[in-house]
Amino acid sequence: MLILGAAVSAAFAAGPPLDRFCSPFDGNGCEVLWEAPTNGLPATVKIFKVVPTKFSPETISNLLQLAELTSKDRKQPPRGGVFDDKNILCYGDRAETKHLLLLPSQGYIVLRREGATAALKDEVVGVPEVRDALNLALGLLPKIGIPRSEIATNQQRGLPVSLTETTDFYKDKATGQVVSNVISRAVSLTRQIDGIPVWGSAGVFAHFGNEAKLEELTVTWRAIEPLRECAVPTANEFLRAVKDGKTLIRDGERAAFKKLSITKVKLYYWESSGSERQTRVYPFAVLEAKTDFAEERSNVEIFVPFANDG
Repeated sequence: MLILGAAVSAAFAAGPPLDRFCSPFDGNGCEVLWEAPTNGLPATVKIFKVVPTKFSPETISNLLQLAELTSKDRKQPPRGGVFDDKNILCYGDRAETKHLLLLPSQGYIVLRREGATAALKDEVVGVPEVRDALNLALGLLPKIGIPRSEIATNQQRGLPVSLTETTDFYKDKATGQVVSNVISRAVSLTRQIDGIPVWGSAGVFAHFGNEAKLEELTVTWRAIEPLRECAVPTANEFLRAVKDGKTLIRDGERAAFKKLSITKVKLYYWESSGSERQTRVYPFAVLEAKTDFAEERSNVEIFVPFANDG
């Protein structure tokens, strides 16, 4: 493996854009202890290059059906930046209430159907419960060409999904009581690559409204090919990176810590939204640490990019 300092410096230029929510962290002035098990870490991981997604005719047909559109509804796509892709596909109805876009270069799908979610104070009918919404989202995977095995699971083999809901609050004129209605539920499914979860704005997002109708589906699932292997740092190399100021910490969490105890290390891949151009998929590590501070800063996450283009 290359000297860690050099590897990390290169990763800041070419690796995941962690500086979007992190600031450089220099642990040189504090005691750093390693208490994290490393027996579950692989010796190496892959860096991937992004290649155009080959949406099958079946997948395109399924998406058109979900959008309640047909191949005759083809329209001019947006242009500029990442959307300057000669293979982009765009569909929509004349009323501009139904939309479907497929961007092969970034494995990006956007589907929207207006009207599935009840308007304020309108009747809410058949919004799926949490478990039902999850099952509906999982049921979409084979239709859009994503294997269930590529959805991230946690240590208990469960799905670490993100569930959100939109609630309408209003005052009932007859009773004077404040009434709340859940008018939609949304599910986000995280991708995993070689068993390593993906961090970023990628994955599958499905939004359901009345009668469990799909209102929005956003997918970022880039097609990738192995570019090369890179070594995962050892415990000593992670410690050196922290002490040498080659790591990052979440904005607002940086402080003059006197002691850090690294308790866990996790690996991730980074994938940005499909509306952004990305040519490589890089790994990085997150070190969970206990500090000598109290309350909200008693535990922090330290981000370590360790891949480069060398």
